[in-house]
Amino acid sequence: MGTDINFRVWDTVTRQMFPVSSIELLASGVKSVRIAGRVPRSTSYGSDTTNFLFARRIILMQYTGLHDKNGNRIYEGDIVGYFWLEKLGKYYDCVPVVFEQGQFCVYIDGLAFHKRLTLDGMLDKMVVLGNIYQNPELLAGALGKGEQS
Repeated sequence: MGTDINFRVWDTVTRQMFPVSSIELLASGVKSVRIAGRVPRSTSYGSDTTNFLFARRIILMQYTGLHDKNGNRIYEGDIVGYFWLEKLGKYYDCVPVVFEQGQFCVYIDGLAFHKRLTLDGMLDKMVVLGNIYQNPELLAGALGKGEQS
């Protein structure tokens, strides 16, 4: 069974997230993507729409190949909630998923540590809550006492 390679894109013009159908590459990087949906062209030619987005107006995010404890796909740029048990009760942290040093990971801040952790081994404690573009407010109060759902 092969790895499921999948992407989504944040359109900075319409401020919407779209699944990616295909990616056009140049030697220098991504030229454009084809999305599952239609958006207004970034020109002044009336109400014409397109399903192609050029690299200058998008932020491309890759699927990690992993699922949270509820079976939701985890993408780069997602905000995940992480639960762990402390002596004082259950704690909950909202952290973004990043691609760094060749792997997908999160940074967990505790009372006395800041640690980069890979997603493996944490999936049974993680839930996707949103993403950094549509739900940046989730990162504002990152560490808080909460109940695991």
